[in-house]
Amino acid sequence: MEILKIVIPKWNIAEITGYDPMTTFWQDFSMADKFGNEAIADTYRKVKAEWKDNYKHWTELCLVLNHKIWQWHERDNQKATLYDRRMARRAAGVLLSNNGLKQSVGRCEVSPL
Repeated sequence: MEILKIVIPKWNIAEITGYDPMTTFWQDFSMADKFGNEAIADTYRKVKAEWKDNYKHWTELCLVLNHKIWQWHERDNQKATLYDRRMARRAAGVLLSNNGLKQSVGRCEVSPL
């Protein structure tokens, strides 16, 4: 039996902003990164199904997805595009519509796909 070793990069959000994550989304998506785009998309579908009505978790999901775009933008444009166009923009749209927000801040914007 072969042992699979996955190294998860540190998410330094607490050092940058003082925010202490309450979910394992960073770890979940970091593990999915190792298995490819379908695993990433599957992880997003599972997170969406489980947490779409929890605005705190959904906000953290937006943070994670945006950091994943940044992580991959120079090394793997296909992954960065998947995180951006297929997930982060949709997640931001859900967050904004569920909270009744009128305008976006930063990358959390609602745009047609």
